[in-house]
Amino acid sequence: MSDITKAWLEALNSYNYEVDLSLFEAGGRYPKWFVDRIEGTRDATKRFEDRFRSLSDRLLEVWYETVFWKMFSQKGRRNQKTLKVIKNIEGAGFSACDLSRQCNAYILDPTKTSLRSLVELFWGKGCRSVAVACVFPAFIDPDRFPMVDTRVAKWASACLAAHNPPVGKGPQLVAPTYPGNGAEALTLSDWPFIESWIHWCRHAAHRLRACTDFNWRARDVEMAIFRAWGNYDERKKHKAPEDRPSIDLPALTVLEEPLVPYL
Repeated sequence: MSDITKAWLEALNSYNYEVDLSLFEAGGRYPKWFVDRIEGTRDATKRFEDRFRSLSDRLLEVWYETVFWKMFSQKGRRNQKTLKVIKNIEGAGFSACDLSRQCNAYILDPTKTSLRSLVELFWGKGCRSVAVACVFPAFIDPDRFPMVDTRVAKWASACLAAHNPPVGKGPQLVAPTYPGNGAEALTLSDWPFIESWIHWCRHAAHRLRACTDFNWRARDVEMAIFRAWGNYDERKKHKAPEDRPSIDLPALTVLEEPLVPYL
């Protein structure tokens, strides 16, 4: 294994996003739900993804848990935002099957229009914030879909010049307008970045699979980058510059081209 692929695998293996679902203030409304503590490692998070996938077409509660999981790091807003999603879904009378159907429609045809429909399913008409909605395609089809949020957008803004493949050698990562646009969250206005991020992560996974025995998914590429940027406490402790990641991942562009081309 080269030093490059080793660095990426080390970043993935040190991924950490620990979540205690029992801290959801309205968890008592849902017996046997909101009781687990997810360790936060890649393997523990993958088990949470697998559980969601096995139940997502039948049980709304697994969708609610996943919203709280995504919002968990935002201590001042996680309860409020999760309750808002639940209110929207239950007020509209959506079933788990309805949510699965809309999510799969986006997976089959990922466009700005289909993403808007998915976003509004959770947040209501006119909402443009995409991070929560983008969790579900990544959980349902992690081989092909990464999550996307402000943390990976910051990494892309800082690092795309070094990590984009030469023109004609793979998908080009488009610079996000966030955070330079002053918005608090990543929104539908950044669809060009979101679309490019999906294809770039798929291509990166393809290159990493060709060089290692590990079955990299688009979601794994995103998890490694999420880890590389670092969380707020870590960045503060190490005094990381605002425009640089905590861990500098080496560019995959110097690896040999895979024998099987990326499609």
